[in-house]
Amino acid sequence: RESRIKSVCTRPRACSEATALRHHPRRSWAGSSRTKLARQYVPEKGHKAPPTLTPRVYALTTMEHKIVISGEGSAHPKLGVKKKNSVEENLKILNDMIESGKLSLDHAIAKTKSNGTLRGIFNCSEDEEMAAHVDALYDFVVAYKKRLVPDCDPAAPVQKVQKEAVGFPPVVEAAKSGRSSCKISQEKIEKDELRVGLPVFARGQQVTSWAKASEFSKALRFETAPDNRSKCKASKEKITAGEIRLCARVGSAAELEANAGEKAKMYYNPMAIKPFWKAYHEATGVRPSDIAGAELLDEAYHRALLDANDDERYEEADC
Repeated sequence: RESRIKSVCTRPRACSEATALRHHPRRSWAGSSRTKLARQYVPEKGHKAPPTLTPRVYALTTMEHKIVISGEGSAHPKLGVKKKNSVEENLKILNDMIESGKLSLDHAIAKTKSNGTLRGIFNCSEDEEMAAHVDALYDFVVAYKKRLVPDCDPAAPVQKVQKEAVGFPPVVEAAKSGRSSCKISQEKIEKDELRVGLPVFARGQQVTSWAKASEFSKALRFETAPDNRSKCKASKEKITAGEIRLCARVGSAAELEANAGEKAKMYYNPMAIKPFWKAYHEATGVRPSDIAGAELLDEAYHRALLDANDDERYEEADC
């Protein structure tokens, strides 16, 4: 009986144990041990197992794939569906994303509902076929959730979940291989040669842009923030207008010298990257006072930047 389970279920109604096992949204139970199948699901606060399902069946229909019910926002990835795909292909993608625990049901519902962003991407307002396509995706995820939480309301607002902010300070390290190249000098960085990395986005993902430690100071300058729109890349805190910030740029030596054509810029609160200053000074002998724009900071501030073991924040009134 368990070997004949369907891959996708669109039945939102509560059902008997036999029906649940027959139409459960799992591709196959083949190879799963009885012990593994019997793992108990701990429902989220406020959720209870449907009364028509035994505890074992409820465990099978929820825990086996670590399905995430609640959560909407940037903590969950894109749906993965594509406009060029057929409805069947996109349904399979959605099913795989939900079963893997990478995509919450609430997030999928929010994206596919009548005012969801997916309808704009698929141009549903002008294409009836695409509108029907997204309707099918919406019906699928709603049915999926109602099968687990029968009394849920798909139209109810969902609290958004944001990703935890992760800082990206500059990294000083010895090159692990000889495959990287210096973005400033355009020269190869040999294995074990000291290099400095900055986080940049390329082709939709974050990568590290490397430069030789001896060249990296050319990419740095202190400047006064002209407005309140920038954030520190390391601490994720706002940099207010008039505050001194460190601008780290990615580009060739000619682009940096001309101050034009840089491929990327990122900003740091100098005090938020004190370990970097310490490591960079020990690696190259370069001090913060050697960086362009250093005249904007006083001598006490420069000394404080190099003291990575000092937990006390620098205060202008102290000097």
